[in-house]
Parts: sequence; structure tokens; C-alpha cells
Amino acid sequence: MPGNIAKKIINSVFVTTAAFLPTQAQSAEPKEINMLYASIPKAITQKYREDLSSLRYAGINTIAVKGYSINEIQTKIVNFRSDPTLSRFELIIDISGILHDTWSLRSPSVCAKGSEYLPDETKDILKSITSLGLSNDTISGYYTFDEPAITISQTGKKGICKEFQELIYKQIRSLDTNKEKRPVLVSNTFWSLSDDKIKETMSTNIQDATFLEIYDGDIRALIDTFEKLKRNNLHKNKYIYTFPAYNTEACASPYFNEQFQPALYQAIKSTFGNTSIPSLGVSYFAYWPENKPDFKYSIDNCREIAESTIEHLKNLPDLIITKLSNTPKDFLPGEPVEFSAEIKNIGGRELPNQWIGVLLLIDGKCPASGCMWGGTTSSLAIGETKKISINGNGSWRAEAGTHKITALVDDQKYAVEAKKSITLFQEK
Repeated sequence: MPGNIAKKIINSVFVTTAAFLPTQAQSAEPKEINMLYASIPKAITQKYREDLSSLRYAGINTIAVKGYSINEIQTKIVNFRSDPTLSRFELIIDISGILHDTWSLRSPSVCAKGSEYLPDETKDILKSITSLGLSNDTISGYYTFDEPAITISQTGKKGICKEFQELIYKQIRSLDTNKEKRPVLVSNTFWSLSDDKIKETMSTNIQDATFLEIYDGDIRALIDTFEKLKRNNLHKNKYIYTFPAYNTEACASPYFNEQFQPALYQAIKSTFGNTSIPSLGVSYFAYWPENKPDFKYSIDNCREIAESTIEHLKNLPDLIITKLSNTPKDFLPGEPVEFSAEIKNIGGRELPNQWIGVLLLIDGKCPASGCMWGGTTSSLAIGETKKISINGNGSWRAEAGTHKITALVDDQKYAVEAKKSITLFQEK
């Protein structure tokens, strides 16, 4: 053996990572958004502060900031950052109203087939909004369109053309390239929309993630929705499942844990088998005080709805990595090294049998030989631990030096989780 190189043992720093809470500055890692979509009152009473604190403790980490002018949004951001309760949340900038109005005023010319365009005033708005995002570390994304497929224009036609939405997305991403830290979000419902209407108003180039409304706990209705996603090749998008934290007639529990979550799991399983679809988290649609045009009861004035929301968040699965191992334990440059990880469900609900992957990175990226991965399709009970062999794409050929080894559990975001955790191991 050549003298010095053969005797040199590699010093490795092992870091195992599940995923990160948005408040932790890990912009390259998968982001988790658990959002409350509600109008926050200007005057926040002690009761409202207690409600918000309970939701934050349960796992809500993001709330929406909506306005119909840049100044209104900027003022709200300043107020939120200085408030002891609201400052604990990250913020989604909701410009859906502004963009709908700019589209409506220029419709149908902005969607003219083959000559779609962004008005100059729209470009100015997006420049100002992304400047706010880039200059505020609490901004967690941009919400651009609220159900654009079913929006009724001045001409009576339904839907904002996908080309206009794509131009909005392209413009935002040219001004703010960090889609992991600040994803572009839209909300879409599918309901009775035909495939032709979906093709006119939806594409994979409009958003980084979609709020998908899970307002019907009926399994057949959910399967129909997921089959539409699959049929129109939209199932590879990332989704944030949105639940109805309101009631039109009575103060009654929505039964998120008992009805909605089991139905969601069964519908995903029925449509996609073990592969599922990518998820960035969950959200809850809830009006707040004095802003209930259609809904009589919501989180703020119905204890049953509030408790169902909190229990749903607290009882979703939560995956972490508890251990990262390598074989052989000590290795020389050029030797093949294999890895394994132990994953654990520290949440309050069993994770059903679906694909859960573990991705291994060397110094923050895949090795030149390709990404190393492993996974399981077995269920994971509450508190259960499983060992995953990371043998996809072979072993790593050790290189001299000190390396950071990062393992990501559920890197494809297939698990419906409410809280994400981080676990670090450092060994020499």
C-alpha cells in the first residue's frame, strides 16, 4: 500500500436530518408549511392571543398576510413582526386579490392565445412583493391565485388562463429564486371541473405547491379528486391539504381525526398505491372575528372546531432520524462505504404503509456517482423505529478529508405530517 494515503483514516462529521421547522434557516432542505388561513383582527384580545398560542403550540407555524395594496401588506408585516404573539409565526404574502384585479381589468387581452402578457403595473407589484420577501426573514412564500380555475371574469368565462398564471410564476422566480424558502402557492378546487377546463387553467408551471381543499370527508369524492390530478399529470406537484375549520349552521366538530384523515389516507392509497403524492403540510381555512360572510362558526367562536384542529395537528405522524450508521466503521480512501439510518415516528398517529424514503447527501449534495437512497413501504406505528438500508445507487467511495453526511427522511414529502423535527449527530 502507498504509505501516507493508505494509512490516512477519513475524519467524518455525520449529520442526520429529518426536516426543518421554517424558523430554522435551512433553505436548502424541504420546507413544511402548516398554515392557518384566517383574517387576524386589528385589535387582538387576550382570548385571541391564547387561541393563537394554542394553535402555534399544536403545530401551526404560518399565517397569511392579505392586502389590496403594497402599503397595506407592508404595514401588516411590520405590525406582525412587532407583536409578541404574531411574531412567533412565519408569513405567507397573499396577493391573490391584487392579481385577480389586475387580470380582471386587462381581461381578455392578457390571455389572448399566443400573445399573453404581464401588464407593467403587475410587474411593478411583483417587484415590490418579492422585495418584501427578500428583506424579511419571516416571509415563507407568495400566495398568488385563489381558485383561478373557477374565477368568473367580466366576459362570463370561467378561469384565469394558465398562461397568465405561468407568467406570474416566471416573473416571481426571476426576482426571487429561492423556491425552497419562499415557494409560490396557489389554491385550487377540482369539484365538477372537466378535464378540458383543468387543462385551460392549471399546469405544473404555475406554483411550487398547491393548497388542495379537502372539504369533503367522503372517500369517493376524494378519490375522484386524486384521479383528476393523476389523469391530468398534476399529481407530481407538491400539495398542502386544506381542511374546513368552519361550519355554516352549528358549532360542531369537523372530526378531522376521526373522519377526514382516515378518508384522506384511504383515497391516496386507492389512487396512488404506496407512492402517494408530495405534501408540504396542512392548512385550515377559518374566518376570524367579524369576517364571516358565509360561515357562522369558526375556530375563534366554536370550541369544538378549535379542539378538532388542535387534535388533528397534534396527532399526525412526525418522522425523525434517530441514528445514522456506516459500514465499515473506520474506512480508508477509495473503500466502499455503506450507510443505514433508523427512523422513528414520534407523532400521535400511525403512518400507513406507503413509501417513505431516506436520502443521503455528502457535503450537502449527491456524490458524483449518483444520489444514495433507501426506504420502506411498511407502516410505522406511534413510537416505532425502523432501520433503513441506504443502498440505492450503491455505496460511497470514500474520499480523503472531513465530510458532512446528511440524511433526509421523507425527502420526497410523501408523508402527511404536521410537525417536522431535526436531529443532529456529530461524530469524529
